[in-house]
Amino acid sequence: MKRRFSIRSFYAIRLGVGILTVGCLLLANFMPQRSIQLFPSKRITIDAYADNLSGGNSVARWLDKSTHTFQCDFMAGADFRYCGASIKFFDFEPAETVVSRSENYDYQWMHTVDLSTYDALVLELDYQGQASGLRLFIRNAFSQPSNTNEHNAQKFIYQNLAKRELSNPITIPLSDLKVADWWVDQYRIERKDASVAVDSVFELGIDFSGQPPLGKHTISVKRIEAVGEWVSDASLYIFIIALWLASLAFEGGYRIFLLYVANRRFRHSLLELKDENSHLRLTARTDALTRIYNRAGLETLFNKLFPAKGHAEFTLVVIDLDHFKKVNDNYGHAAGDQALQVVSKTISQQLRSGDIFGRWGGEEFLLLTMATGVALVQLMHRLNIAVEATDVNLTAGDVLNVTMSMGATAARKGETLNQTFARADAALYNAKAAGRNTWRKK
Repeated sequence: MKRRFSIRSFYAIRLGVGILTVGCLLLANFMPQRSIQLFPSKRITIDAYADNLSGGNSVARWLDKSTHTFQCDFMAGADFRYCGASIKFFDFEPAETVVSRSENYDYQWMHTVDLSTYDALVLELDYQGQASGLRLFIRNAFSQPSNTNEHNAQKFIYQNLAKRELSNPITIPLSDLKVADWWVDQYRIERKDASVAVDSVFELGIDFSGQPPLGKHTISVKRIEAVGEWVSDASLYIFIIALWLASLAFEGGYRIFLLYVANRRFRHSLLELKDENSHLRLTARTDALTRIYNRAGLETLFNKLFPAKGHAEFTLVVIDLDHFKKVNDNYGHAAGDQALQVVSKTISQQLRSGDIFGRWGGEEFLLLTMATGVALVQLMHRLNIAVEATDVNLTAGDVLNVTMSMGATAARKGETLNQTFARADAALYNAKAAGRNTWRKK
């Protein structure tokens, strides 16, 4: 299977994701805000009203309809003086935009605007008078009102505007808006419905907070606009995090896939080696004395595994019988051969089916095993104990007890058999220096 990705491919993907991240951040900072102009607009009406509509003496009159300038003339006589301008939204273009509150509204044609996806309102007003400030109010519908009573019951949201702010355009974050306490109390609104909502706005307007001073007040409504980011900071950061997580997940998944493929190849190689074992035992690659692989047989197998391919780990173990020369000197070479047969058989009985074991020369053996970590430690201890516990019953009637020392090392990617063997042989030397009948790893 041909690789379609390399390490450089992953670097390229990371670079691309990094460039995309920087691009998103720059675009978010320099992209103009999205906006919707609420006023002036062709699909609205704006009317001026005052408390004379409910028995008071204050009046509202248009001074200049073209500039949406009206005048509130507050007079004593009402318990609560009020005056202002109301803007309502429609699905169509009304015949007249600037109207009088005395006219009857047909509520069925009123339209709602969803401002919940915007961040702020921008107001541009002119005010002349002695009041300390004005008030922006918004009506958000629970349901489509059909008459004045239902209209008054809809959610009342507001924000006070100080007089000193009115000389320049005012930006009011939607998060600063408040729900009127009098509306909550008067209509006995439950707590879950008493929070600010601007998802169904059918009316907004400008009036006065509290009791405005008597006399004339002039207001011009120039512009009301809703503004917001195309993509919120939270959504942008979530997208960037998700993008990086996706790229890393892809890279991690592909690397795992490569490990799986390499491990499968290695296991397939081992299976092929196992099939070849039967054939090699019937050839000169089998040690005539011990009936295990000889050096030629081991080299044939190792040539398929070295240089080490990486990804699939295996361990090379060099085994040497302790003080074997004394066995030959004291009991003869026949006894030494018998000891080699018994030890090789004992070791073979402790190994797994996938392990490769053979005689390298003299009293030296090689073992290649997939065991690593804790499994390797357990295997090494098991081999030492098994050999030490095995008696060699000589033909002459004597009984020998043989021990062995072992040196182990993990094969490293790209190194040859000689390089791995040299490190294992050094570990064997350390085991002998430690008193023999043990093992060391390097």
